[in-house]
Amino acid sequence: MAPNDIIASLKGRTLHIPNLQSVFQQHSWPSSPANPSYAHIAPLVDTTLRQLSSSNASIGKRLNDNLALFTSLWYPTAQKEQLEALALFTVWLICWDDEIDSDEGSQSDNFEKAQQWRQQTLATFKAVLNLSQEDTLPREQDAVNSVLIDFRNRISGEFSQSQRKHVFQHVDYYISCCAREQEFRLGRQIPDFETYMSFREGTVACAMLCSFVDFAQQIHLPGEVAASPERKVLERQVAILSGLVNDLLSFKKELREECVINAVASLITSGSGRTLDDVVVEIVRKMEDAVEVFDEAAGKLLCRVDGAARDLTRDYINGCRKIVTGSLEFT
Repeated sequence: MAPNDIIASLKGRTLHIPNLQSVFQQHSWPSSPANPSYAHIAPLVDTTLRQLSSSNASIGKRLNDNLALFTSLWYPTAQKEQLEALALFTVWLICWDDEIDSDEGSQSDNFEKAQQWRQQTLATFKAVLNLSQEDTLPREQDAVNSVLIDFRNRISGEFSQSQRKHVFQHVDYYISCCAREQEFRLGRQIPDFETYMSFREGTVACAMLCSFVDFAQQIHLPGEVAASPERKVLERQVAILSGLVNDLLSFKKELREECVINAVASLITSGSGRTLDDVVVEIVRKMEDAVEVFDEAAGKLLCRVDGAARDLTRDYINGCRKIVTGSLEFT
């Protein structure tokens, strides 16, 4: 089914969404109250967005989105200095995505131009994370990527080499998945669910946000935890959960905007005769499965360590959980 047919068939229909909080409450996942330093970072976010909007007017709409609160819900225990850096990263992430994914974005309708920008962004990130051989930022920076310069100054000396590589792997994956999504959008195609999730796990960016949890909490993960296969499982389940939650809650808006590359649309087009209610039930079941996979991996991870290392690992695990519950709380 073509996107236009999906849009025509679903407009005006009611999407019944259950209480998604209960999926996490029944597994005793922690809620995510706003960071006490939320008010402290709000002016930084506001000033940065105003500076960006001076050269890109469409960014001005983000002034009403309370990105400071978003950051504070993702990282509720971060201290002020760490929260400032993370707030800048949030501004970069949201504005960078808008440039490619929104109708007003300067790269949204030109894949080749967007590819060049993606490569420039990766080069910038390598320098920001001190992974570039030259260790210098590319000379030409657009307004959005210039936010990373301030971000770099605030994280200088805070990351080990292994942490920086871990973050970059997630940035690289996020950007490559954004490219795949743009190809489908420009081609006016709706992928099947498995194909969709293969890049949605990246575009939702929440595994990437998990890569900053230890920085936010100012902890150093034990080597057997940081390099464990269970850590990858945790990050992937956070991405799956965040993507499904967002897709359910944003589907009405995407339908209005006539851009339905979304888990709901992918399941509807499977040809199995699913109704909207069937799709919601299936997505909630997939969320419950992901929570169980996460919790099982978390239990295995805790068994790798003991004493103080176990306490740090538990804090890290709950920090990853709060990326999901914080996103849901914000939405």
